[in-house]
Amino acid sequence: MMKYARFLALLFTVAALLYAFADAYPRQFCSPNGEVCLGPLDCCSRQCVNAVCCDELLGTCLIDYPE
Repeated sequence: MMKYARFLALLFTVAALLYAFADAYPRQFCSPNGEVCLGPLDCCSRQCVNAVCCDELLGTCLIDYPE
């Protein structure tokens, strides 16, 4: 029984790592700060204001988002 539990744990770990890689991979090709964007998915920070990527944490967004 322990063999199956270890196998399932290993399988789950590999699946989680593959999911994390697949999720992060497209972000390598997102627009850098200051580039033109069409929406939040075009930006690494997921913030597109007036067609420009910005990052609120870095203070590069021109407007504050309502909380």
